[in-house]
Amino acid sequence: MRPPRLLAKLALSLASIVVFYGVIEGAARLVWRTENRGGHCAIPDPVLIYVHKPSCEFASKQTEGTLVEFRFNQFAYRDETLIAEPDEADLELFAVGDSFTMGVMVPFESTYVRIAESDLNAARTDPVKYINGGVSSWDLPQYLVRVGEAVNRGADLITVGILANDLFADISEQGVAERAALLEGASMEKAYQEIYMAKRPLPERLYRGVLSNSRALDFLMHVMMSSDAVYAGAYLWREGEDSYLRKDLSPRWIAKLADAERYLRQMSETARDGGAKLVVIAIPQRIQALLLSESDRYPELDARSLSRHLARICLSLGIPYIDFLESLATIEHPTSLYFPVDGHLTIEGQERLGHYVAEQLLKLRVLPEPAAQ
Repeated sequence: MRPPRLLAKLALSLASIVVFYGVIEGAARLVWRTENRGGHCAIPDPVLIYVHKPSCEFASKQTEGTLVEFRFNQFAYRDETLIAEPDEADLELFAVGDSFTMGVMVPFESTYVRIAESDLNAARTDPVKYINGGVSSWDLPQYLVRVGEAVNRGADLITVGILANDLFADISEQGVAERAALLEGASMEKAYQEIYMAKRPLPERLYRGVLSNSRALDFLMHVMMSSDAVYAGAYLWREGEDSYLRKDLSPRWIAKLADAERYLRQMSETARDGGAKLVVIAIPQRIQALLLSESDRYPELDARSLSRHLARICLSLGIPYIDFLESLATIEHPTSLYFPVDGHLTIEGQERLGHYVAEQLLKLRVLPEPAAQ
């Protein structure tokens, strides 16, 4: 075949692929779309990187979820209204955490904080208020600041929702010092990328930076990751040998847990000095839920490895500990409570967590007895 004819066929093939992809992408954008109305209510902060803007609202639809409305009250906490009513509750709980606590994929009424508040009010004779102080992507250094904020509000009990990804960034003393130096001159967006994304595995950065901009590829990823086997393979390949899922944690992860213990000690002392109680809620990621029912296939891994270390730390510090993984161990398909690609808890997952948190708070007897009527 002559070169000009070969080049013509190649150009025609490439053009056909481009047209085909364009048609598929266009169709996917009609039925598998994202949506945002009003931004994200995030404003820069010189210490915390970013916080929520008080009395701000927006609506967001990510590809796997539905359109969710977000409102932040005058104190910049997620709420059902922009202006919170004067606090008339006898007992105030305050939830510290990241996007799992904020409930980034679900309506406010389905967040675990709201569900737990409802259950506690049903179980007690005195009014209970559970404030949602979660902020997406925050980790332990920021949680410490928010615990102090909760104490200053006069909270009676502070819960801290902890996930494995709270330890992914460098929270060592040197790492936090570097974070502070970065915040002096970087924009909010650049600081976020440098602190939380720059050291993430290449596949994750590729997905977030490229694949997530394509609705067709995003839908394909959703279909693939809906399979637990495909998800496990992709996640474990991304994690590599140095993972928090290993039965025997690496020196790097032992050091990370030491950093976590340092922060939890400071949080506990801050709460105690302010007359509040601190409770840790361990929230597992989807891979941990999967390993509960697939332990025979992955003998070198342990779904409970990180949970046991956190439980040990909390026990040594006298911090009551709630492990949601134990609730997931009682159901047949725990991964169904997570969005396949996004990884956050679904409405059903958040509600189950909320019921479990309320049940455990009552069981642990960490709440003061209702006042006599």
